[in-house]
Amino acid sequence: MQLSDIFRNRRSAAGFCVKAALCSAVFALAGEPLLRIWRNLESLAGQSPSSLLSFAVQIHPLAVCVLFLCGIPVFGILFLFGSQIGEFVYRWRFLLAAAVLALCVIFDISGSSIHMWSEYLDSSSDGRLLGAARALRSDEWALNTPFAVSQCSDIAGNAFSYFSDIVRGTSTDMFIVYGQPVLDFAELFRPFHWGYLLFGAGRGLSFFWCARQIALLLVSFELGMLLTGQKRLLSLLFSVTLSFSSFVQWWFAINGLVEMIIFGFLAVLVIYKYMHTERFRTRLICALVLTECACAFVLTFYPAWMVPIGYILAGLALWVIVTSWKTFRFRRKYDLPLLALFLLLTAGSLSYILFYRSWDTIQLTMNTVYPGNRVELTPLDISFFGSVIGNFFTPFWDMSLPVNSVENAAMLSFMPLGTVLAVFLMIRRKKPDSLSIILLVLSAVFFVYVFVGFNELAANVTLLRFSTPGRALPMLHLAQFLLLYRSLALLQKPLRVRSVLILGTVSWLCILFPAFSYCSGYLENLSFSLGAGAMLLLMLLLPAACGRRHIRQIFSVFAALTVFFTGILVNPVQQGIGELTGSAAHEMVSAVTARDSEGLWIVEGGGYPLINLPITAGAPTINSSNVYPALERWRLFDADGSEEEIYNRYAHITITLTQEETHFEPLTAADVFTLHLNPSDLQTLNVKYILTLRDLSEFTTPDTEFTKLDEQGDFLIYQINYR
Repeated sequence: MQLSDIFRNRRSAAGFCVKAALCSAVFALAGEPLLRIWRNLESLAGQSPSSLLSFAVQIHPLAVCVLFLCGIPVFGILFLFGSQIGEFVYRWRFLLAAAVLALCVIFDISGSSIHMWSEYLDSSSDGRLLGAARALRSDEWALNTPFAVSQCSDIAGNAFSYFSDIVRGTSTDMFIVYGQPVLDFAELFRPFHWGYLLFGAGRGLSFFWCARQIALLLVSFELGMLLTGQKRLLSLLFSVTLSFSSFVQWWFAINGLVEMIIFGFLAVLVIYKYMHTERFRTRLICALVLTECACAFVLTFYPAWMVPIGYILAGLALWVIVTSWKTFRFRRKYDLPLLALFLLLTAGSLSYILFYRSWDTIQLTMNTVYPGNRVELTPLDISFFGSVIGNFFTPFWDMSLPVNSVENAAMLSFMPLGTVLAVFLMIRRKKPDSLSIILLVLSAVFFVYVFVGFNELAANVTLLRFSTPGRALPMLHLAQFLLLYRSLALLQKPLRVRSVLILGTVSWLCILFPAFSYCSGYLENLSFSLGAGAMLLLMLLLPAACGRRHIRQIFSVFAALTVFFTGILVNPVQQGIGELTGSAAHEMVSAVTARDSEGLWIVEGGGYPLINLPITAGAPTINSSNVYPALERWRLFDADGSEEEIYNRYAHITITLTQEETHFEPLTAADVFTLHLNPSDLQTLNVKYILTLRDLSEFTTPDTEFTKLDEQGDFLIYQINYR
């Protein structure tokens, strides 16, 4: 659109001015409180919805004026040159993404909740720029990130080793379980860890977070283009709502979820590209990229999600192959060698990693009491069907829903709107859609598994025994999410108002009644009404927006607000890792390990997450989180094996010194156990240093001397001398 088109007459010019003013007013009125909410999210946590709403409407008049004046030129430019800007961004999207990534890494930006360490350590650093650190995401800030930092430690000259002696204080596979950066061939299939190898711990963490978020946006957009028939705006909505969904953001840093989606979607796109090109060089590149995707997906090593999402990816790949087969030109001379190359490289790479490097680790993990022998087939209550309503509020406070905020997180799939819309369209068009049918079948299978239940035979045949109904529920949402956007893309003409009302209301009622049962005991009436009302509005606007420009604009605004409240607010904007590595306790441990990098440590009495503090300074720590058990070590105190159910597990281990006989405390949680250790058994474990929060001089005996080396704040370090 040109300037002359806007101002060709008074009416057109007036309309432009009114639109720019209205958009600027909305930007000013909504932007200022939303920004303050994000900045003050931590102080708002735990407050009631009414307190949150009252905070949001306390708008500063001066800020509104400034934002309004800034908004007019911004929206004016968007109105005038929106299509040109969109075309420019689309054309150069990969280059722009690389530039954004470079800036984020340069400035050490991540979404880590590492600021939580400041509550345990005497650290003056505060790297939070926006949002709140999430204590509930301890798997990230208290385990995954400290493990990665420990890999960057080169005190003993073994940085990025495949088998590290730092974690667990004994040889530990750092690649396969809770995979960490390693300097090995296997790292080719963990590209998001390359930042640690190139830039170190701080910027490596930034690369890990930002590269994955940017890659997820790009790959999701490209898949959206494939699903929607090259509809850019719908694909952009698909990409943003998926990438910033509550489910993805709460689980962003662990269990390989983001990697599964990125490499899975990329594999589907590569198969499509392979079948729509005849150039041998392009097909060769596709075969190599497909090898990367297959290996990276398998090496996420989290079957609970790998199996159900694998079904979805297989369904997408089947659709691509079937719909592309008529135009695909199979050339035996080239395609058979490329297929053989793909199979050889994939099988060879996985065999090297899984069977040569990590087979013992896999065997140990699969034979643990937890999680190795976990088989859970009990279906979820049907009320979990409405759990998505809770996602509107979990970024603000922990409501103690039937499950915590992380387990409650779901993708905003508007289930069952996708199913209702897909069936309606196929009936109206009198023509089946192969992808819709595939996704409907997968949704039905997941629904039965999650809410009705499989017997053991069905679970074994489908491999869903490796998952759980709780882990499969988000994948049901993902299948419905894909089905919804596929259906929206197939809408050739706008739906009638009556059809919109019927489809949206019926789908909303299917969510409302389970949601009321799920949330009524935890959400106030106001909160539930707000969440249910927002869901109804979105479920009516979404099908109505297709083919109607103004409704599409209204829906886009509400969708952006929904994504902001349910997903973007989940993780903070964090700069650096100073809260951890800049603390006095960390520096104290570093000073000792600089003199003696091989002495074994324990953390006494502190528990999780403090047990993972020494490893960040390169100190080999016996009771740092054991992602798989050191059976030989614990059997020293359990000769008859009667306590093996306690320690044969993934565990955060608390060690406390006692004058009593060494013994294991009965379990208080599936992933925590406590060892009460008599000082005489310290030599049995070959302990040399202890990090503790109390005076241990009382435990000195004629055979064991406790020498205090340093004290900073609440933390003390003792050296053990055996006479």
